[in-house]
Amino acid sequence: MKKAVLLSLLFLFCFCKQQKQNVQEEDIDEAIMAANKMLDRTSSNLNVDNSISLFTKAEKESETISYKKGIMESNKYLMTIYYSFVQDNKKSLDHGYKAEKIALELNNEQALSQIHEFRGGAFLDMGLIKESHDELQKALALSRKNQNHLRLSSIYLKMLLYTEKTNAPQDTILAYLNKSLHEAERIKDNDQELRSPDEKYYQISYIHTNMGMFYTGIYKPQQPELAEKHLLDALFIFEKRKLSNPTSQISALNALGRFYEATNQPQKAVPYAAKALKLEKGSQQLEERLTAFMVLANSYDTLKEKDSTIKYTQLYSHLSDSLAIIQKKEVNTTLNKISIQKEKSYQANTQRIIAIALTSILILIVSGWLYIRSRNKTARGNYEKLIKKLKTDYHSSVETIEEVEKKIPTTLQISEETQNSILAKLERFENSNRYLKKNISLSSLSHSLNTNQRYLTEIIKTHRGKSFSNYINGLRIDYITHKLYEAPQYREYKISYLAEECGFASHQAFIRVFKQETGVTPSYFIEKFKSQKQKL
Repeated sequence: MKKAVLLSLLFLFCFCKQQKQNVQEEDIDEAIMAANKMLDRTSSNLNVDNSISLFTKAEKESETISYKKGIMESNKYLMTIYYSFVQDNKKSLDHGYKAEKIALELNNEQALSQIHEFRGGAFLDMGLIKESHDELQKALALSRKNQNHLRLSSIYLKMLLYTEKTNAPQDTILAYLNKSLHEAERIKDNDQELRSPDEKYYQISYIHTNMGMFYTGIYKPQQPELAEKHLLDALFIFEKRKLSNPTSQISALNALGRFYEATNQPQKAVPYAAKALKLEKGSQQLEERLTAFMVLANSYDTLKEKDSTIKYTQLYSHLSDSLAIIQKKEVNTTLNKISIQKEKSYQANTQRIIAIALTSILILIVSGWLYIRSRNKTARGNYEKLIKKLKTDYHSSVETIEEVEKKIPTTLQISEETQNSILAKLERFENSNRYLKKNISLSSLSHSLNTNQRYLTEIIKTHRGKSFSNYINGLRIDYITHKLYEAPQYREYKISYLAEECGFASHQAFIRVFKQETGVTPSYFIEKFKSQKQKL
């Protein structure tokens, strides 16, 4: 009798323990599902930080009860977050290796495909081209085997980044775009990997928009008919599916507006830019607003509608200037900036020499440094009147912008880790001279840096003190002024050549931006510098 009672109690204990474990596993699965939905870029509920916290908690709880699926899933999603949202390749790879170990034990090829895909992306960011190619090929093989169309579409988009790194021919780029679109269209609406049913259609619209931009900005010769078709298809998806998130739709509207404006069809450009402005009011995408103002100003100018041209030109100029002024960063004169950079560089070299130099050499170095510094001071003295005038002009404009400053929305909450990652990539971009490409856009740069447009806009605004367009133009002007300063032959070139050299579509735009950045025209700068060199 006692033996039977003991057996019954033992059975009851084991049953309760198993039930408790099952409940815990279900709770973990639900937490992982909820955290994954927070990563839906098409939703207003996007919350990366909370998602990381939930996945990290799920990983720890899974380890406590030895729940392998929970360990694999939580690490798999953490891998994608640190790659796609945080841009921390080391953490992405660490979580990927943890997930891979369990995925191999469970023989989960779907998870392995995703792991290889994002590891390939991380390797690509790190400059490991061959390793990246090998990982992406593994991901392709597994996804093809399992006919995973969502993964295949995503992998082909990552292969586009690979083509950029390897300077692949345009037909290869086009092939990957077509393959990505083909696979995206084959995704089932109830695919379990989709965070929401609409995610498939946002993906298709995004690819169409990029194909439209590809046919007008990269493909040679340009194919305006194909570009228009893809851009219209991108917008048709929004209308047919009644997609509610405005962010992607505004970008698609502006892309089509810019296309019609660039192809001299202003009467078609106007309604798309106007609709983008109307949608933008609710989402506060200032860069998109700036683009719409530009399209409307240029289109109305072509249509000879003077009042509307003046209106949108002023709005464009006002918003562009206001975004820069809000950051409280005065624009230093170009020669001052270059002189300071030269002095800093010289001082750094001097410090390295001091560490190994003898006393006699030290004296010579200090003497030479003082001589160079005195020459730089003399050069700056010739510009004191101009500097005073530029500062006066700047301060006189600040007072008229104070009301605009109050209307600017609160900045996005971006984690310090994410900011540092984006800033590191921006620094590499700034050192690469890729900003000299004429077709560079916020969309293409954010895609290249593996971040979203809102984060990139906020980082540039906060840490560079400029809107995206002013940021790119500033880099271009900084490039050409250094060329004028350091290479005498550049001072003999025509303005049109200088404009093309630093990425401007026209010499008129170059002159306008040059004056906006430096306070003087390129011709004045060159003549003044030449006369200064003669005096020296």
